[in-house]
Amino acid sequence: PLWCASLAPSQLAWVTRGAALVRAIAAEDADVVCLQEVDHYHDTFRPALGALGYEGCYREDEWSPCRKLSGGVLRDGVAIFYKREKLELCGMHVPCTPRVAKDVDTAAEDGDSSAGNSDRDAGKCLIARFRVLPPRTLTHGARWNEHVCAMEEVVVATVHLDSAKTPLGVEKRQRQARRCARAVREFCAFFPFDPPP
Repeated sequence: PLWCASLAPSQLAWVTRGAALVRAIAAEDADVVCLQEVDHYHDTFRPALGALGYEGCYREDEWSPCRKLSGGVLRDGVAIFYKREKLELCGMHVPCTPRVAKDVDTAAEDGDSSAGNSDRDAGKCLIARFRVLPPRTLTHGARWNEHVCAMEEVVVATVHLDSAKTPLGVEKRQRQARRCARAVREFCAFFPFDPPP
């Protein structure tokens, strides 16, 4: 492909690229990391980031084109990694994209105006809710009696939308973004946050 013509084949090899991505993530030292197009979750990201203090949530794309392109070897999806010393996973949600929703959008892209537009496709979306953990020095050290548990929580979503660079692709991404935003609101409403004391 044209976008990687300037890279040597050795730089394109997953061993090199995967290590470079892990180094870049480690350098940022973020509390939360959201990734899309993750086709090496189990063999690269989960073990490498786990060694750096992260836990992960992963949503594999049920209809990933990556399967076809890799002869069924690779499958991609989206992932959320979080620092286990700073956040506790309270729940997660994976909005379902029914196969019929994808088929409707495919038919519409092929010019079948009777197909209509689906409002059920949220792309590859993963939503997680975390409780912010207090620093260990406040809960286990000499200052433990000063700690007030405010039960601060945060919701994080990662999504990979359709990539077609066409007018229909733009419309589809907009629908997917709206559906994803609605899924986040529904998730938050289903598990309301406890007000701080």
